[in-house]
Amino acid sequence: MDITVGRDAGTIYASSTNALTATAATSGSITGADTSSAVINQFAVGTKDAKIVIGNDGNLTNVATTTGNARATNVGDSVDTDLSSATLSLDVRGLSELVDASDVTIGADGNVQSQAQASGSAFAQNVNGSSGGGVTTTAGAYALGNLDVYGTSLANSGADITIGQSGNITGLAIVGTLNAGVLGNQVSVTSTTTEGTSFADGTVDTAGIKGTHDGTHTDTTPGTDQSLLTAGPLDGDVIGQSITGMAVLANTIGSSNADDASSSMVANIAGLQNVDILGGQVGTNLIKGTSTGDFDSTAISIAGDSTAVGTVTGYGIFSATPQTGDIVTSGNIQAISNLLNTVVASSVAGTATATATTTAVG
Repeated sequence: MDITVGRDAGTIYASSTNALTATAATSGSITGADTSSAVINQFAVGTKDAKIVIGNDGNLTNVATTTGNARATNVGDSVDTDLSSATLSLDVRGLSELVDASDVTIGADGNVQSQAQASGSAFAQNVNGSSGGGVTTTAGAYALGNLDVYGTSLANSGADITIGQSGNITGLAIVGTLNAGVLGNQVSVTSTTTEGTSFADGTVDTAGIKGTHDGTHTDTTPGTDQSLLTAGPLDGDVIGQSITGMAVLANTIGSSNADDASSSMVANIAGLQNVDILGGQVGTNLIKGTSTGDFDSTAISIAGDSTAVGTVTGYGIFSATPQTGDIVTSGNIQAISNLLNTVVASSVAGTATATATTTAVG
């Protein structure tokens, strides 16, 4: 849908709010393998593939919020290969522009503000389940959290945001919940079983504002090779912020050395990514990209081995391609990344291995 306003527009506001629950439970008492599976898989967006033109003054606000809780429980039995699995897969975007011509243009003064937030949990519990199988098909418990969250997503190098005179462009991505502007609660991904193996996997990809590069750098003019953000040339800031948190836990008691626990946490977060920027050219203006993340990966096994992996990468302002981006402004540029990456592996009878890899670049 396209929107064109010839003169002043006030505020154009688009919002998508979602609360999702998936619950599965079984006693697992029949002969043979029993499975309890709860799955949430959703794409949510405030404004999608819209060419928006405001002739004079106006504001555009885009908000998308999704809370999902997937819970699976299986009593099972100690003879058969019973499985409990929970999946939370969310793609949340405040503003999403995929089509080449889907630009946002404000002719004079105004602001473009976008926010996306995903929160919730995936919880898989199995009481019994003999050992065997691969990561997703093994007996025991398996939990998956897969979250892509972008305040603004310009998924085409030709999709731009332009403010003609004075105004700001801001994008905020949140994974978890906030308390007084900082991370309050992480998204929780938990698998636990008394018998069999336990696997918990978490992946997070977020950016306050994420653009797209066409893979070339044939012209030094901003916006030629990738998405362009033009704040008001008379006075304008560009701010992208990502605040994220996820805790992954795999736990098994087990009765044999094959009852292993494995947790994996992989995150890539950024404030401003793959965008050319023209900030305000008069006075003191601000271009700022910040990423803040708090991640945990924990594996606990009593009888078997435990393996915990945490690979976390954070950027303030970042170009994901070998080609460099362009930033032009009068004022200040701030790029900040703060990460916590906690990885713990514990085993009583087996081997415990914990591997943490953290990259934080302003």
